[in-house]
Amino acid sequence: MAIAYKKPQIPNVPAILETVRDVAVEVMHERTREFAHTERDRFVSDVKRQRFQSFNMYPLTPKYYKRKVSKNRDTRVMLATGHMMRSVKVMERKDSKLRTTIHVGFERLALARDLDNRVVYYPLYKVAMVQEKGSSKMKIPPRPHWKPHLEAMRGRALDVRKLIKKDIRSEALRRVGAPLRGR
Repeated sequence: MAIAYKKPQIPNVPAILETVRDVAVEVMHERTREFAHTERDRFVSDVKRQRFQSFNMYPLTPKYYKRKVSKNRDTRVMLATGHMMRSVKVMERKDSKLRTTIHVGFERLALARDLDNRVVYYPLYKVAMVQEKGSSKMKIPPRPHWKPHLEAMRGRALDVRKLIKKDIRSEALRRVGAPLRGR
């Protein structure tokens, strides 16, 4: 009587690792991109709704308020022409096959506009910095809005990281199949 011995299937570990890496990169990029767009929309909405405490602490001066009214501009803080909020973008830069940097902000060469909506040859990101930190020389009080948003965003990012881990695992299991199921 002969006993037949069947060799157990040895999984192709390099192929599995490559698939898991590809899944991790795809899921991470997609979820990060979604998160960036959500945060951009939330930030713009919070500015439009004037939800930052500093906006209420330091309202517009009566003189500037009257100028905005006379030019038929939005009288809320930082919304005179709407140009600044329309200029907040989600930008991506591919650093390598495995790494893409995604951030929310202004394009480097974006320029500011005045109350007549004419281009002012001053970078928009610098206007945002002056609004954020204030300027004693220009008599502009600090109206932090980016920093409070980023601090709140860090907490929401923790949930996104958990979601990314869960999605990587489930998608890797789906693509690779049985070899990873027992672990």
